Amino acid sequence: MSKTVLVCAALTPLHLFDNLAGRCADCGCGVQYRPRAPADARKLCFECALPSLEENDTKLVTTPRMVEDFQAYMQKKRH
Repeated sequence: MSKTVLVCAALTPLHLFDNLAGRCADCGCGVQYRPRAPADARKLCFECALPSLEENDTKLVTTPRMVEDFQAYMQKKRH
């Protein structure tokens, strides 16, 4: 059975105003993620996610909406 892992950014600075806050499932540090992220995904900070990325049964996910949010964020940063 595959594990679904959501690699999350550190809690601060908040990247988008509507990001949700939570805790890394492994180390407990503060993380942020998009509201439309898969609810059942295991939320990990980048440091804790690195070892999981090497496991064959790990599935990394994103959604089309999360990609659109990122693209809009990058467009705003350029202007």
